Amino acid sequence: MLSSIYHIMAFSYKPGTADDTKGAFHSRFMNLRLECKRDGREYIKDIQAGKAKPSEAHGLDNVLLFTFQTVEDSDYFRKYDPIYGAFLQEFFESGVLDKAETWDAEPPVWIQGLF
Repeated sequence: MLSSIYHIMAFSYKPGTADDTKGAFHSRFMNLRLECKRDGREYIKDIQAGKAKPSEAHGLDNVLLFTFQTVEDSDYFRKYDPIYGAFLQEFFESGVLDKAETWDAEPPVWIQGLF
């Protein structure tokens, strides 16, 4: 059984986006951990945020790492959570997003003798 599953979101704001607008979206992202519920319980284990390293960012400035206990929790978050869905719609429709990429990852399972 996996110990965690990660949902990674990297994005950049359009040039000229005000710092207070960026701060408001950042706060909203971080509050999703408390606001999003599944079957009445908080299910996001952790959210971490940071700036991407310029040499590796491919034009994406901000990185969010969402941690979940199960694949099912991650799937629910991405596909069905109404709080996250409404927030994403607002974020994308706000006109401040330049580009974004998302992907999921899981801890490596090391096979003895493979490496």
